[in-house]
Amino acid sequence: MFDPLTIFFIVFAVLLLGLAKGGFGGVGATVALPIMALGVPVDLALGALLPILIAMDVVSVLAHRKNADTSAVLYALPGALIG
Repeated sequence: MFDPLTIFFIVFAVLLLGLAKGGFGGVGATVALPIMALGVPVDLALGALLPILIAMDVVSVLAHRKNADTSAVLYALPGALIG
């Protein structure tokens, strides 16, 4: 289905995105989609990365929910819902 170079771009983009979301990558998240788009069409790249991003956010929330500052979340919630 995919040639080895395409698979390399996909794996590299996902690893770069994971490192960036984890706090180690700097601007890695900004370049992850263009790197992945080198191997596959942009709509397929975006469709593949979006569930990964959502899963990473869910895991982060579950891991840090005990440390949450609920007053800060409640303060920001009205603006987030409007925007």
